[in-house]
Amino acid sequence: MFICRHGETEWSLNGRHTGDSRVTKLMAGRTDLPLTKNGVRRMQEAAKALVGEDRLITSSTICQIFVSPRKRARQTLGILGLPDSIPVEETQALAEWDYGDYEGVTTEEIKKSRPSGKWDIWIDGCPGGESPQDVSERVDGLIRKIREIHKKALKEDVCGDVLLVAHAHILRSFSARWLVEPVSGGRHLLLDAGGVGVLTYILGRKLMIDTSITILMSLQLIVGMSQMVYPGMAELIVGKGIGPIISRPTAPIC
Repeated sequence: MFICRHGETEWSLNGRHTGDSRVTKLMAGRTDLPLTKNGVRRMQEAAKALVGEDRLITSSTICQIFVSPRKRARQTLGILGLPDSIPVEETQALAEWDYGDYEGVTTEEIKKSRPSGKWDIWIDGCPGGESPQDVSERVDGLIRKIREIHKKALKEDVCGDVLLVAHAHILRSFSARWLVEPVSGGRHLLLDAGGVGVLTYILGRKLMIDTSITILMSLQLIVGMSQMVYPGMAELIVGKGIGPIISRPTAPIC
């Protein structure tokens, strides 16, 4: 299963939180930001490096795409250039964390506004928005749906790769829950704008590989297992158009 964070936006550049909160509704979509020109260019380069039958993301093996309803995610999916024949489902399960009162505010500004001077979204959540438990329940439903897709593909002996296109916090939360960790485990995972990662089943465990920076694992996973799957993967910087063309592993994704 592949996860892809949308490309660069103005707010991802300056660290302002852009979610799906009441501010978005009040501002009639002002925070539903498109990609920057540079974000579009980087995603185009990433698509060239990663999408193709001899690359990491092979359209012939993808049976389902799930995408956030936000403009920046849909725009990113369009740039990837996958065939229209692949079913696409827009789902609120992949909308970014509802930042509530913190929509459009940077982390440093949030900390300054709190009496303790501290804030950790993975523990504290967002007043007026979502708590970690809210997010966990949201992504858990999608994980159950994807597992049924994988089970069906295995039973019918057909390809069953799934692609998710969404946002940083929600994809990190999803990945933590995929690894059977609490949502707070997402703090240990990184996914840059335009980054692409892989979630799969290896030796009875679930593994995440983040191709945008390095190989990231939960505490339950064995350090060094990455070399069994994607040798040299950590050298690729996705979303910046730098790095080698990566082909699929010999082990199936689903």
